[in-house]
Amino acid sequence: MSLIGNHALRAIMVATIIARLLSAIVNYLLNRHMVFGNAGEQTLLKYGALLAVQTVASGYLTHGLTVMLPFGSAHWAPTVAKMLGDFCLFLISYYIQKNLIFKEGQHV
Repeated sequence: MSLIGNHALRAIMVATIIARLLSAIVNYLLNRHMVFGNAGEQTLLKYGALLAVQTVASGYLTHGLTVMLPFGSAHWAPTVAKMLGDFCLFLISYYIQKNLIFKEGQHV
């Protein structure tokens, strides 16, 4: 966000997409091999779908929370909004990965 320079929805979405793409490969490999022990079938496709939905949700949630925060015009408001929104998305994502994507008993 600091590089893009504003808090508009478009800037938040661009920053979110860039960040997600850069971290997606490492996250997938760590989750698949270390966290969930190689469980699941067609995990890359499922993870990619989750990543796409989570990226869009993160961008809109960050923007929405920034606007709703009482200090939304502050320079650091999107950072606080991102932390709050992404924490909630992390919990949901972990549940989905554990129970749908890398479900035990399904091995590739």
